[in-house]
Amino acid sequence: MSLAIELVLEERKRQDKKWGADRGLDNYVWLAILTEEVGESAEAILEDLPSKQKEVVQIAAVALAWLECLVRDAEQAVGASGGSPTEDDGVKAAKSQEEVD
Repeated sequence: MSLAIELVLEERKRQDKKWGADRGLDNYVWLAILTEEVGESAEAILEDLPSKQKEVVQIAAVALAWLECLVRDAEQAVGASGGSPTEDDGVKAAKSQEEVD
């Protein structure tokens, strides 16, 4: 595993410890969080701050957390229908969720 992936996973653990693993946030909140992290990264780059790497790791970790939430929601939607989830079902459920959003 690459160092970059390890850094993102460590940040995910830190976030889960701070905020809880299952935050139950909607897509608008996730987008706001991700946008804030992108803004912090832009500031670090524009001001040539040493925190550039840390900020990019946080972007990746938030994006991963959001994706985990979407996958979890898709799996729950498939489970509620009484079927057994497959990768295709998860994709279908995620697309259905996009239509609602």
